[in-house]
Amino acid sequence: MKNRKRLLPTLVLVLIIGGAVPTSAQSLTMGDLYVKGEVVDNYLSLEYSFGVQNTGSADQEVEFNIPIQKDVYLSNVTIELENSTLYGRIFPVNQAEEIYNETKAQNLTGAIISDFGSEYNVRFNLGALESATITFQLEGGLTRNLGEYTAVIVPSSLGLSQAIHVEINVISNRAPIVGVQIPGLQNAVYTTITNGVLVTYDGSVPFDGITLTYGTTRYEGDASIIGYSNGTENFFAYNLAPMLNDTGDKDGQYVFVIDRSGSMDGLPLTYVKRAFTDIINNLAETDRFNVIAFSSTGTSMWSETKVASSTNKDEAIDWVKSITATGSTNIYDPLVEALNYFGSDKTFKNGVLLLSDGVPNTGTYTETSDIVANLKANNVNEIPISTIAFGNAADEQLMSEIASTNGGVYVKVANNENAVGEILRFFQQVSGLELMGWSMSISGVKTLNNIESIGQLSDGQEVVVTGTFTTEVVIDTTIQYPDQNVSTTRVLNIGLLKEEYAHVERLWALQRISYLISQGDNEGVIDVAMYYGLVVRGYTSMVLSELIEGREDIDYISTTLETVAPVTSMVQTSFDPVYLVLTTALLAIPMLRKYRKSIE
Repeated sequence: MKNRKRLLPTLVLVLIIGGAVPTSAQSLTMGDLYVKGEVVDNYLSLEYSFGVQNTGSADQEVEFNIPIQKDVYLSNVTIELENSTLYGRIFPVNQAEEIYNETKAQNLTGAIISDFGSEYNVRFNLGALESATITFQLEGGLTRNLGEYTAVIVPSSLGLSQAIHVEINVISNRAPIVGVQIPGLQNAVYTTITNGVLVTYDGSVPFDGITLTYGTTRYEGDASIIGYSNGTENFFAYNLAPMLNDTGDKDGQYVFVIDRSGSMDGLPLTYVKRAFTDIINNLAETDRFNVIAFSSTGTSMWSETKVASSTNKDEAIDWVKSITATGSTNIYDPLVEALNYFGSDKTFKNGVLLLSDGVPNTGTYTETSDIVANLKANNVNEIPISTIAFGNAADEQLMSEIASTNGGVYVKVANNENAVGEILRFFQQVSGLELMGWSMSISGVKTLNNIESIGQLSDGQEVVVTGTFTTEVVIDTTIQYPDQNVSTTRVLNIGLLKEEYAHVERLWALQRISYLISQGDNEGVIDVAMYYGLVVRGYTSMVLSELIEGREDIDYISTTLETVAPVTSMVQTSFDPVYLVLTTALLAIPMLRKYRKSIE
């Protein structure tokens, strides 16, 4: 595959890297970890590299894992050995297996990377007294939550004992960046650059990992559009980001839905009990609340929400402490039960907080699409549902979609001693969310993506829409704030496209893959993933090998995006019971590819 020069950017994200070298391999030593990249306008691209040396007298297997995260993809891997370099190339899963088998048949050094449970697993053999340098790249899309963008650069699970070197550009072409920080890195240096901040750090790896957070000032009219042309297609990225809304002195009304299935047994349930004890203790006496614990079925503490008096708090804390872990995981039915405790009364700040560590395997619905669709249909009072995916086994896709389609916020919390504080802080952030209606009308597009499927917005959330157009795209939006409506028109034509916005094409590709997956267009997913060099779970894999003579340039023909009729109007309203559907403007984009089936 021909290398393509890329400009890399982003805004709201979660990204994780797994442990690098097995601790049992005593003869393997790992060098410092280098993390470089950019976060630019909702697009994130990071490159990780580290060295490994085999100091023993026998060959050793080197293994490292790259966890699969929502909206984050592996885009490149190289392994530099002393006498050769393994290069990564993307192929459909079946074809990747054939090519990898051929490298083995020719006694060539090689590796294959595909999904391995919840991670990409990379293994290769390192000879006695040899060393290697491993480099891999991850890229993905970010969206704002609670007015803040978050990128997990290195998780606490990395397990490195060496030093780490960080160099990341945080750039926004839409509005000035504010509040850039990496909590826990006391010696991080923040340097002002054009349209952003350069963050650098040289030192030890903190126990709690590395998370980058930042915000931007408000967009004019709460909306922004930028675009880029690659010479063949014109791409745009549109952001709708309502301001944070002051909810005033409203009292809160909350229902906490807590997973107590068998997988929560032991420390996980201990941490969760402590966290919800703190949450209940922090409720104001004028707030109302209830608690549902669920496994195969849900059990409510009370038949209604009750005021957070000292007596009711004590009763609730004792009830939470008495919860035991057993049974399967039924997420849908307990959530519907929670929604039934709310009426149409808007005098409260209403909210549901769901915590689960697993995947639904029982109940009325167990498939993600069924749970999300029917839950949204049952949420007639438009109650924000915020979700916590607890630990690495939780269904992050489901949890994020439940939150996004019900005006809530999603977060992943690690199963460790920090969980108690993280859960409490998350509740304090989301407890004041107000839902806002919104509508959108788009004209002039050729293709249109919106992977978020947000049916309603809450404070500090963001909608990101990407697409392609011929000469001009016009987007009209209205946000229905509690005290006013704000309408905005944004126009982008070919005269406003800029080279520095090249990342918009990459962001379009990421959203396009998500859209095609939702439409069941498997061939389309593979075509886009191969063209842009992305490992997409279940669709493409990466083969690492030395360049085989005669195969340096596999016979790919140039990709052509099919021209489709422009959309004249597209309207979406947040209070429609159907999800956000901008898809009537979308037609699948088959990307023509020709593969050479035999190896020269």
